[in-house]
Amino acid sequence: MNNIPQLPEYLAKDCKRIGFAPLTTWLQENKITLSKGSNFHDSLALSIEEKALSEEQLNQAVAELDENSDKKIFLLNLQQFKDLPSEKKNLLKTWQLKYSIKPTTKLWTNGKVSSGNPTFISLFWDDELIKIKYSEIQYTAEIDYDTNNVVRTEKRVNVIYLIDPKDGFTQVRMDSAGNIHKHKNDSKKTSEAAYERFYKQLLLDLFPDFQFKDYSLVAVANKIALVEKDRFRMNKGTTTITNNAKQTFATASIQGDVRDLPEYSAAASNGTDLWLAEDLSGYWVALESGGELNKDLFMRIYRKNAQLRVQRGCLARELNYGINTIREIQKSV
Repeated sequence: MNNIPQLPEYLAKDCKRIGFAPLTTWLQENKITLSKGSNFHDSLALSIEEKALSEEQLNQAVAELDENSDKKIFLLNLQQFKDLPSEKKNLLKTWQLKYSIKPTTKLWTNGKVSSGNPTFISLFWDDELIKIKYSEIQYTAEIDYDTNNVVRTEKRVNVIYLIDPKDGFTQVRMDSAGNIHKHKNDSKKTSEAAYERFYKQLLLDLFPDFQFKDYSLVAVANKIALVEKDRFRMNKGTTTITNNAKQTFATASIQGDVRDLPEYSAAASNGTDLWLAEDLSGYWVALESGGELNKDLFMRIYRKNAQLRVQRGCLARELNYGINTIREIQKSV
């Protein structure tokens, strides 16, 4: 007789999707020590049985990593944010009737996803945050060269809208699309751009009487490239130079900084009036974060589309630090 406890099937599936390393980071962050099992999933199940960990906590871990990890983030400003309190009642009524959206008091929700169409997961709205979460099932496709068959693997993608009601700062956090999904371009072909366009339009549909504008990262990117060497270690950067030409600098080591390269320094000093940071990749340095980061945080800052990218295994506190630092820098330029 097998007396080894088992994770519920839905949790086992979610934990496999999220992965060992990110979940371990979350457990360490929340000071949870697992019981000892023969493998990671057995340890999780045993910890739940011995009440060192609850199913609710594990669901929260999955939801937090779903919403912050390995994301493409578009930044926007909601123009009429001061109207949100007066419009809240009407919006909630419309969303419930049109989209079957009901608010919850839970900040972290990891709901089940219907196959095919985008699935509303949760709405959280208080004085500090509006958060709306959607998920859908897509697929990645690979060729098995031994059999010449196409192998489809299910992939859950998550899209989260975050709005700060106090100033209208808005984030659209998106997973990268799979190879196969319902979002088609004008040529009726599956397209990452069509997937992004669908969810940007959905945000506008949810707030039909409001306007959103791209959050400008031009001055922020320039300032980070020029003066934020202590807080942001820059491993790669693409810049616009004379005649709108592009120049890319990169280091071979993640511990290196392109600003230490003589070629970068020379180009930057000679093109002061024309030097424009287009695309920065690097790390917010943990030692310079005032205790907010336990490890260096990767971030790509792409000014053209007001877009950020963050790495797999990113926790809410870490991502919030990076974004809040960008907002702080924005106020000073």
